[in-house]
Amino acid sequence: MSSKKQLWYLEGSAAEKLAANFGGSYALRPVPQKNTHGGGRVSGVARNGAPAVWLADLQPRGLALPGNIRRARNQTRVIAVIPPGRSPASAARAPRATENAHALFAFLPLKAPRGVVQKTLAAAFQNIELAERERSARKALRTAEREREELNEIGVALSAEREINSLLSMILSRTREITGADAGSLYLVEEETAGKRHLRFMLTQNDSLEFPFQEFVLPLAEDSLAGFTALRGEVLNFADFAKDGNTYALEVRGFQSAPIRDLRLADCTFDNIAERNIIEHVEGLTCANVKINGVNFTGR
Repeated sequence: MSSKKQLWYLEGSAAEKLAANFGGSYALRPVPQKNTHGGGRVSGVARNGAPAVWLADLQPRGLALPGNIRRARNQTRVIAVIPPGRSPASAARAPRATENAHALFAFLPLKAPRGVVQKTLAAAFQNIELAERERSARKALRTAEREREELNEIGVALSAEREINSLLSMILSRTREITGADAGSLYLVEEETAGKRHLRFMLTQNDSLEFPFQEFVLPLAEDSLAGFTALRGEVLNFADFAKDGNTYALEVRGFQSAPIRDLRLADCTFDNIAERNIIEHVEGLTCANVKINGVNFTGR
């Protein structure tokens, strides 16, 4: 939630008077009066997903709010502004009969002190953040439980499978399911008679492309992505990569029998590069926000 928090209200409403004092702390979002219940397509949260609080007048028939605020309920809280002469008890009863009661967070008198309003707004935004954390935690828990069940299923299947090619295909496909990968490859570490080890490219799967492949052997060394991962047992994830001073910005070499496919680079910067890129046997290279010596590189 890095975007500036937003404070929404209807133009010309009593709530606007409360919101006017907080332009320095929040992004103010006035909405024309015509966009109340069913009158427009205004949402209670900005299109960029920033958390938002609605200051809404409490009227005799309920809260003055856009009719489609329900769709933004996860990122929105409503604070009802009580007009003078209205008791808190009667105010608490009215909004419950409206379609927006689900988002109601608190009540504020129109003449509430600035400090009270400030604390109530802060509490409303904090409530949004806490609810978002809870949703994320529950989602992560569901994912972990699903992955644990899948791993158990894989273990049972592995113990029952005897055919090596079917076994390897099952390992790769189920691993891709767990990680949500569109494609994947499987290498085996093999030991030669002299005790030296190498990698054997055994299998590849790709949901987007169909292409023939054949097994091949490459040294078990850190000068390849597969070799580095096999030796160190570490995940390689290239994000926000920057390099200053090198012979090549990109030196990517696939194999004629097994080219590198669907390689994506994003948010990378290479400066003081001396030579042209070396890109061999690479298919489907895409680049987003990649600069080499200050010039945008598109992959071509």
